Amino acid sequence: MAAAHDFAEGIAQIKPIKDAKDEFIRQNRRAVPSATVAGLPLETHERIKDIPLPHIESFNFMLDQGLDLAVKDLMPREFRLAPKTAPVRMWVDNVTIDTPRKDERCDDPMLYPSECRERKMTYGATMRVTVGWQVGSGPVVSHMTQSGVLPLMIGSKKCHLYRKTPAELVSMNEEASEFGGYFICNGIERIVRMLQMPRRNFPMAIERGAFATKGPAFTKMGVQMRCVRKD
Repeated sequence: MAAAHDFAEGIAQIKPIKDAKDEFIRQNRRAVPSATVAGLPLETHERIKDIPLPHIESFNFMLDQGLDLAVKDLMPREFRLAPKTAPVRMWVDNVTIDTPRKDERCDDPMLYPSECRERKMTYGATMRVTVGWQVGSGPVVSHMTQSGVLPLMIGSKKCHLYRKTPAELVSMNEEASEFGGYFICNGIERIVRMLQMPRRNFPMAIERGAFATKGPAFTKMGVQMRCVRKD
């Protein structure tokens, strides 16, 4: 009888706590969106997407401009196949990135991140390189070839989840609040962390006592600048 009495007292103490929790959720459904049946409000989804925005915009810059700028900086190479033969000049014309697709034949050729997680695959797309060459003063020849698979950032422009609504994400077997900003390599989600670095191409005056120990002509004053190209 004593045990039954203690159990009843415990239930009586728990019920007010549960009632208070339910009342709090009922009055603060906008503040606790995870408690709503409909899920997160649309404006909350938009705010969540801002979290990885620096990573995604950086990757999109690489897709839109960075690859082209990098190709322009590749100098043509010139060589001879044998002594006293016409020189061969070779260069890279351009580099393009496809969208993720499956290699095997199937009804839906598109490759989605959820499938890569389940099948322990890398979510990436084929990288195609157009190479040009010329033998002596002969005609210029171009040839496009596949150059491996480039991992794609989830949520970037080449990703199938780019600018999808919460309902569309769910239809693709993703979370409604999926915001991207990471890679899937061999089925594992991996993040490339961005480091805080000095502003590019901007001189910064600093005072450091270790500078004066470099030699008799050195002082503790110095100027530091991180010089980078557009790519």
